[in-house]
Amino acid sequence: MLHFLVTTDHAYTLRDYFAHWGAKLQDRVRIIPYEARPWSDPLPGTWIFTDLERLREDEARDAREFASRLAADPARWRVLNDPHKVKLRHALLSGLSAAGINDFRVFRLDEVPEDVRFPLFIRGENDHEGAISALLKDAGELRLARNGLSRTAGLLAVEYLDYQRADGFFVKYSMMRIGAEVVPRHVLFSHAWVLKNPDLVDDALMQEEDTFVRDSPHRAAISDVFQRAGIDYGRIDYTLVNGRIQVFEINTNPIVLLSIPELSPRRWASQVNSARLMNDAFLKADAGLPIPDPARVQSEHQRYRLRSRLLRARRKLGLGPAPRR
Repeated sequence: MLHFLVTTDHAYTLRDYFAHWGAKLQDRVRIIPYEARPWSDPLPGTWIFTDLERLREDEARDAREFASRLAADPARWRVLNDPHKVKLRHALLSGLSAAGINDFRVFRLDEVPEDVRFPLFIRGENDHEGAISALLKDAGELRLARNGLSRTAGLLAVEYLDYQRADGFFVKYSMMRIGAEVVPRHVLFSHAWVLKNPDLVDDALMQEEDTFVRDSPHRAAISDVFQRAGIDYGRIDYTLVNGRIQVFEINTNPIVLLSIPELSPRRWASQVNSARLMNDAFLKADAGLPIPDPARVQSEHQRYRLRSRLLRARRKLGLGPAPRR
């Protein structure tokens, strides 16, 4: 059984995937909100800690304590994304820069050194919204941008990496780690440096995506980055500059795969192939562990679903913690 721990507001990433692309695995998957506090008497199986960057301090503490209990009995439980080991964005990117893997640096907005390289941009430390500023060309523009913000805590200054290819395209690669497996996900193309969606889709570019998913290049280098990050489940976004990988981020609760209506028909073949590889990896991630009692699984599923609905309703009424971004 795969037990995914998520924040209530971001359960859709997994729910959508296992409702469609991973439907054959539904009976082996539970999606559990941290807010439900499922710490007592856990069912056997693989417990996957996601959304670690979104946790409040008390939730992060509980998650670490729970992971320690699970890790103490590896014959009964397996832990992916141990909260004691996972490096979040600032620590990860700083470490990759120090190791000579990334050619750009990141700094907390209140700690930008004088030797920072411009241009740079501002982004959140723990969200997945991308850049929240334009490219800032010098210290004066950075000062103006910072003065215009309502807060500086939780924000990063990121040195800009020019990753535009000679053909004019910005290209972002993604791979998923699921347990011991690293699976190629997709390649996105754009004329813009902020690249979050498949802006350009044509036969020539999609042939690149087909080849990427089929051949899975960069596997060794990407596996090394996941190991450095302490992340066993998540999606890495990166590019290539002069033949070397440059890592943008690792998301521990990504949108696993676009829904069928959102997917361009030209991308269908590559994404079907990627989904097949991911489903195989999900099965391997849980292999060899005891199978929990089905009646108890169903009972807890209903309890957690009701608890999630209650939490969302309380937030809408202003009776619970503020919604996470």
